[in-house]
Amino acid sequence: RVKTTMRSEENKSLKGLCIENSIPYQTLVNQRAQGRYPNTEVLMMMSDYLSVSVDWLLFGTQSNPEQKLYDIALGLKESVENELKNLLVKENQ
Repeated sequence: RVKTTMRSEENKSLKGLCIENSIPYQTLVNQRAQGRYPNTEVLMMMSDYLSVSVDWLLFGTQSNPEQKLYDIALGLKESVENELKNLLVKENQ
């Protein structure tokens, strides 16, 4: 996925990523050859450099921040409603 993204982005290369972030180029090459993933810090640097999510780098899927915010808001709403119901029940006892 990294190579595909670099091909579609102008002036992006693995060497450029390494130079910009002070990552040894040979380290990334060796990890790829051995079928290993870079550590979390390097994955974050790669996602920033390529303007993609870490989800996309690892799994080929882009996370949807708007959906995550909606899910959080919905969960908060349900939590507040439940707390209010509990308070009303306690007051009426």
